Amino acid sequence: MSNRANAATGTKAPAEEENKSSGREVAETVVFVVVLVMLLKLFVAEAFVIPTGSMAETLWGHQKLFTCVECDHQFPVNSADEVEPNQLGMQQRVVGYTCPNCRYRSTADAIKRTQREIPNASSGDRVLVFKPQYHLNEPRRFDVPVFKYPEAPQRDYVAMNYIKRLIGLPGETIAISQGNVYATTALTYPADELTENGELRFPQPDRKQDLWNLEYTYPQSYSENDLLAKHDFRILRKSPVKMLALSRLVFDNDHQPKSLIGRGRPRWFPEHPTKWSMDDAKAPKRFAGQGEERIWLRYQHLIPNWNDPATPTEPRVITNFMGYNAGEELPGKRGPSFENEPNKWVGDLMLECDAVVGAGAQELILELSKSVDRFQAKFDLKAGTCTLVRVRATGAEDLTTIPSGVQSAGTYQLRFANYDDALTVWVNGKPLDFGPAAQYPPVLAPLEYDAEDTSKEGWVRANDLQQPASIGVIGPVAVEHLKLFRDTYYTSRSKVETYYVQPGHYFCLGDNSAASADSRSWGLVPERLLLGRALLVYYPLSRAGLIE
Repeated sequence: MSNRANAATGTKAPAEEENKSSGREVAETVVFVVVLVMLLKLFVAEAFVIPTGSMAETLWGHQKLFTCVECDHQFPVNSADEVEPNQLGMQQRVVGYTCPNCRYRSTADAIKRTQREIPNASSGDRVLVFKPQYHLNEPRRFDVPVFKYPEAPQRDYVAMNYIKRLIGLPGETIAISQGNVYATTALTYPADELTENGELRFPQPDRKQDLWNLEYTYPQSYSENDLLAKHDFRILRKSPVKMLALSRLVFDNDHQPKSLIGRGRPRWFPEHPTKWSMDDAKAPKRFAGQGEERIWLRYQHLIPNWNDPATPTEPRVITNFMGYNAGEELPGKRGPSFENEPNKWVGDLMLECDAVVGAGAQELILELSKSVDRFQAKFDLKAGTCTLVRVRATGAEDLTTIPSGVQSAGTYQLRFANYDDALTVWVNGKPLDFGPAAQYPPVLAPLEYDAEDTSKEGWVRANDLQQPASIGVIGPVAVEHLKLFRDTYYTSRSKVETYYVQPGHYFCLGDNSAASADSRSWGLVPERLLLGRALLVYYPLSRAGLIE
């Protein structure tokens, strides 16, 4: 009766009106969400995919994740050229690797013999970029910005977005020398200064928007590094958080190569074996000290000859080798890049371990060598202090002493780094505050270079070959989970290279310096082309976290 009445009067049933209202609400909600997402993408945050390996291993591009058949260390290998043609127009399949931990070199045939599959290429990290960052705050050194490539911000209607690490600020002259970066504002570049030939020494472009070009950084190369002292260059030091982000594994003692067990000396070995107790004499992972005298563990960088693993090998210096760049590719070879340069000696090292301190323990020392000097974090386990020590040929010098919190019996996670001419100590994940006393004047080059140091890098056989890292103890102290890292090494083709950073511009480098096209090769990043700061990796979930 009521339905017929509604029809007669031309009015709609309440259910029909409710359905129409509900449909309109859904449509409005969808439109609102779409508009909101577009606004967020335009003004607040945007997702990007990392295509290349120029920021490895901080950020991964297209890569294959291998597990070494010898030591079970898992690591990525660059496969960008397999996914997209390289600069030679070739696509190259990654079929093997060289393990960054044990240096085992596995070819496609070797992988098949182990009945393992060559992994498929995975896409790069997905990162979230906070776009208002540089509208709210000035860019900061060691940020990771995303920006439009200045030479071609767009190519074939596709945005050319790059991601690098910000190193140099406007008005600075940046120097790259033996892996470290330096800055000064003492150098000037007068626009009217002439050369002996009457030409402008520091030319300017016709258009100010072209100041980004490499030509206007006035790049210079020098064979000796006395330039750094002459012009007040200061080394650019990283915060403890950045140190960890830019550390690269040298050796994880928990992942020793199986084929070498019992064949020669392991990388970590006791100086006096009878004074240590080890869990496994052939492949020790836990070393327990005892007695009233100081005893030492030593590390040597032993790279085996995998064609003849039974033959003992001589120690080598630690270099900037990157497993990420060492994939075996078929067919052809890569195009020219810094990656083709020989590996360089790296003297900036970091040592970490778990220390099990027993009752009555007296002392624990973490020691790192660099050229003619050795540096120590000396823990007094009775007083609960840590002393930083610089050991020179003329004797040991205590730099500073502070409370460490390492005193009572227990297990402590310890880490000691000698990066950027400064010493840093962590206890249970927290850095100790030594203040400016932890910073030291640069290590001087040796009076005579080693005969094998043909590049005159400055390493010393007694330190950098024989004992680049050591652990000393007095009393019942056991150490385990030993890991050795190195700092990121910024490559240059001469002893010192300098670049001027024009006003309104920034100097940016890739973390994977040996395989990065960056401000060294094409120039500066104009402030107007900064899109925002890369905040976090959100996918894959196994790598999710903040970008430091």
